[in-house]
Amino acid sequence: MDYEIIWTNKAKLTFGEICDYIYNFFGEKALEVFIVRTEIFIEVIQKSPNIFKKFQPRPNVRHGFLHKNTTLFYKIDEDKKRVYLMLFWDNRQNPINLNLE
Repeated sequence: MDYEIIWTNKAKLTFGEICDYIYNFFGEKALEVFIVRTEIFIEVIQKSPNIFKKFQPRPNVRHGFLHKNTTLFYKIDEDKKRVYLMLFWDNRQNPINLNLE
């Protein structure tokens, strides 16, 4: 059974910021590729949410590389069969600024 995907407000915000950056610097075609890649990535998580690595120091959080410059962080609620998309992270940022709250 597929898991329900829940976009947190922070996931929506950070996804939008990355999309804006891609569009402004690389154009519409690159943005379309990124969006399709994201949709496929989320479909994989929806079917097999444990496929990606646990994030140390937060083992209840998982993360996967959507692109060499972008990581998606998410949490799984096994009881409710839900996956909460938490944050899209630009890997070129300082990891000290990573806030998963």
